[in-house]
Amino acid sequence: MLHVGVVTRHDDFHAHVVQRLLEEQGVRCSLFYADSLAWIGGLSWSSTAPAQHGVAAGRVRDADGEVVMVGDLHVMWWRRLTGPPQIPVKLSDSAAQDIVVTDCQAALLGVLLTDFRGTWISAPEATRTASNKLLQLRVAQRAGLRIPRTLVSQDPEAVREFCKDNQVVVKPVAGAQDVAVATGVVRPDLLTDDAIRICPAIYQECIPGARHLRISCFGKALHAALLETTTLDWRYPLDCAVSEYALDDDTAARIRCVLADLHLRMGMIDMKFDDRGALVWLEINPQGQFMFLEGMCGTLSLSRSFRDFLITEARLAASARYG
Repeated sequence: MLHVGVVTRHDDFHAHVVQRLLEEQGVRCSLFYADSLAWIGGLSWSSTAPAQHGVAAGRVRDADGEVVMVGDLHVMWWRRLTGPPQIPVKLSDSAAQDIVVTDCQAALLGVLLTDFRGTWISAPEATRTASNKLLQLRVAQRAGLRIPRTLVSQDPEAVREFCKDNQVVVKPVAGAQDVAVATGVVRPDLLTDDAIRICPAIYQECIPGARHLRISCFGKALHAALLETTTLDWRYPLDCAVSEYALDDDTAARIRCVLADLHLRMGMIDMKFDDRGALVWLEINPQGQFMFLEGMCGTLSLSRSFRDFLITEARLAASARYG
């Protein structure tokens, strides 16, 4: 039986939907809650051969309480390693809690990096590296995509010069876990020395226009949705009109080059048409949300497209393993 693993958090809607869709197709799907290992337990790894000491190397207990040998998995969806940790109430010391959270996540990653033999969607290091917005911009630029004029700085003089006589937006370089920060227009009163110096931020030319693209990339397959709104950041509020959009072949090829350069097997890309109709790259989230688009556009079926992608990858991994 094909077996897919998902590293995620206990309240991840995407993971639960995909698990149900996979199991409807006869594919086993195990959810591993990275935020709940202190409750669930069951993780074990050994450097010695099982035949010598009876210790099964590389095993983790999934959300259903089943012990899974990670070497038996065909695909690992590296979905989430975040979320407020679920710590047993008897452990109240904050320093001890920090150690437990860090060690649980490090042990889970170590077990997978050493004993998982299948296909990553996407590999942890690639996911982490590709999340860097400066790197994304450079890679997109190298692929021939237009990017906004951008400055990342905490130099007051450089920032004020960049913002002079231009409409500029500002957004975080990485942000903070579970803290939503909307993209905003820079106002003169925000450009104080203290505000600029305390932390680098991304300052970009404001791209005019009301037509945005959200492109869900699953392997080579690209599924584009057109979001129409005059709101600068379409996420706040999420009340835009959504429809399917057909990417031109040249743009699709350049996007695939970006994914290959970043070593990503999936990703959610945000782009925008300017007021002249030119398409501009904004960013990619290696493990972004995509199912909300189905509720806003009845013709999109991204959850099933992603399920089919995982099944194809699992079959290829199984074939490579067993011949």
